[in-house]
Amino acid sequence: MAQPNKPLVVLAVLGAIVLAVVFGTKALGPSFTGSAGGPLVTLDSTRLGDLRTKFDTARDSTRLLVLLSPT
Repeated sequence: MAQPNKPLVVLAVLGAIVLAVVFGTKALGPSFTGSAGGPLVTLDSTRLGDLRTKFDTARDSTRLLVLLSPT
């Protein structure tokens, strides 16, 4: 069985690393909501009051609250 060409293997590994970095920074980088929505906000204990006020103020509008947990 013939062994693969070493420079070709190194080139393939480097290409895979570059692709992982490019797609990883795209997927894990800053997000945006587009022109219709406001900026995305990280919800923590200091922002709960502001969230409650904005949520209660928009009673005549459709409201959507999405919570994502990493666990």
